Amino acid sequence: MKVLFLHGFGESSLLAGMSTNDLKEVLKGAGHELLDAPNGWYSLKDAAASKYIADVEYRQMVMDGDLDAFSWIQIQDSKEGGHRRAGFKDFDGRPSQADTEVSVTKLVDFITKIGGVDAIIGFSQGGELAYYLCEHLGKPDVKVPWADQLKFVGTFGSEDPFNKRGSEPVAMKNDVIFYISFGSKDVDAVHDSATCKASLDKAGARSVVINQVEGLDHHMPKNSDANGKIAYDKMLAEIAKAQKPFTPKPTAVAAAPAAVEPAATGAAVPDISDAPVERFGREKVFSFTNRAIDDLMNDPNTKMFTWEVPPEAPPGWGRGYEHGETYLVENCGLYRPDHPKWKELHPEGVDAYWEAEHAKDPRNRQKSRAEETANVKKAMAMKE
Repeated sequence: MKVLFLHGFGESSLLAGMSTNDLKEVLKGAGHELLDAPNGWYSLKDAAASKYIADVEYRQMVMDGDLDAFSWIQIQDSKEGGHRRAGFKDFDGRPSQADTEVSVTKLVDFITKIGGVDAIIGFSQGGELAYYLCEHLGKPDVKVPWADQLKFVGTFGSEDPFNKRGSEPVAMKNDVIFYISFGSKDVDAVHDSATCKASLDKAGARSVVINQVEGLDHHMPKNSDANGKIAYDKMLAEIAKAQKPFTPKPTAVAAAPAAVEPAATGAAVPDISDAPVERFGREKVFSFTNRAIDDLMNDPNTKMFTWEVPPEAPPGWGRGYEHGETYLVENCGLYRPDHPKWKELHPEGVDAYWEAEHAKDPRNRQKSRAEETANVKKAMAMKE
């Protein structure tokens, strides 16, 4: 397969060439070709254009002309659109619909000039552009000579562009397999992977698989790392599936974009209670529903969490296979029993802890929802 790589915001073809060495070797070993990555359409040279580059030192090097940096889509300060759930950092900037369409048209023209591609792999903003492209190709009035050739899209560390703009895809190329991978420490991508999957599924995507790379932040995985190797092995398996014959169902086109809720309350997050998540090579079914902690995090009046772990905190707080687990553990003080902090607080161990707790209250594991909520609130200080 011919595979096109789209770099992240603030990167370049030069940096992409270095950051994708592992990806190139993995694809080559499976008989696929990773094409040379192009630069994004827009150069980031001044303070206004580069201000969304998170790394301060890197941003200064770009402004000083020591490094070239590019963006696929022009973004701007705006709160118009969707919003992440309470407790998560909201989107920094958003592209206009017009700028998005221009960028997609440029990508269509570029791929046409190189004779089409079989797969696209995008990092961060590059993955978001790939999502937009598949939405564009799914529209019944769009005719592109190589459209039937594209069968696979893989994204690493990408945000959810549909939640960001506040509306579901109006169409979707429904013969594409999507592979969404992200690091457990990449909090934005952790949150957005689930909402993006829900939007892709709802729009009629052929298949959407999620994979979390434990211990990874906002970078491409390393094949030399065990969890990184799992991520690439999973990707190759999905590419192999994408190469098999497939007859798609007719593409459904939404009547109109979904309404956007005001920023003060936040936009509703799609129902993702049945979304599968790939972790450590195993498939789990997770749910963001029916937990007191989720009620609190979804409360639009809860702006920030400053949690401290009380000594009586039971093992398992924040535990589960939902994407929010890592965020809760690292930012909210919710520790699993195998977490070093919990072991430090409870040297007696899990069994001894529960034995002592059950001695106090045999109903410890059967607390009501109201009691559970009260316990969480006791351990939390909320700041407006």
